[in-house]
Amino acid sequence: MIGKLSKTSTKEAPWHPTTGGLMHYAEKKIYCSDLPSDQRFAEPEWRPNEPFEATVKITGMRRGRSAKYLMCQDSADEKIFYPMFVADLLDLMPKTVILGGVVKGWWRVGKRGSNYGLRFLSAHGPYDSYKS
Repeated sequence: MIGKLSKTSTKEAPWHPTTGGLMHYAEKKIYCSDLPSDQRFAEPEWRPNEPFEATVKITGMRRGRSAKYLMCQDSADEKIFYPMFVADLLDLMPKTVILGGVVKGWWRVGKRGSNYGLRFLSAHGPYDSYKS
């Protein structure tokens, strides 16, 4: 693990078993229409919450159980989506440039209550924003 996790971070995050996108809420079983009929319900894939580099495009907004959040699409693989809390967008804005809704940089998953979302670390590398 690099640096310390904040109180709103998590050591593992739930990823969708077929699309590979970050899940906003970790359900025990997910319906996956692209799997064979006898395997349509799958569990999330829990991955270590390590920083990763990605270019994402903000594509829209959704309403969750407790708050609104943004949806970001991965530029390298358009079937991968990441939710982002509105508060994390506000934190991201003074740190980097957003052109046409596109943001390039280093990311990590954050957690608020029972929900997960993409959190911007830095445009230059994962170590820039860590506090010791």
